[in-house]
Amino acid sequence: MSLAFRLALSVALALGGAATAVAGIAVHAEVWGWPLAVLAPAAVALALPRGWWSRAPWCLAWAGTVLGVSSARPEGDYVISADLPGYGLLAVALAGLVLGLVGLAPRRARQDAGSRGPKP
Repeated sequence: MSLAFRLALSVALALGGAATAVAGIAVHAEVWGWPLAVLAPAAVALALPRGWWSRAPWCLAWAGTVLGVSSARPEGDYVISADLPGYGLLAVALAGLVLGLVGLAPRRARQDAGSRGPKP
């Protein structure tokens, strides 16, 4: 893949992550909305391949949007409620942030389960 394609893909994934976060924030207080606001981003994050150009921009944009709107508004109230669903959404956002950053580490090669290392 060319660099321009990878850059465009990462921007599109970041916009998709931010849009998904806004939708999740809008419905997180509903009984049916909290599982949807948590499971949909988790499924997308786990379905994307690891790396700078795929999982990382999506996870960072999703978590950044959720954590960014958690601050107080000028009116003095909050967009994310200070109850169990609100704190749960913030916890999942932190987990998504960790998932995006852990996905940047290269995979280590696994040894065969039956082998005990190289033979002398």
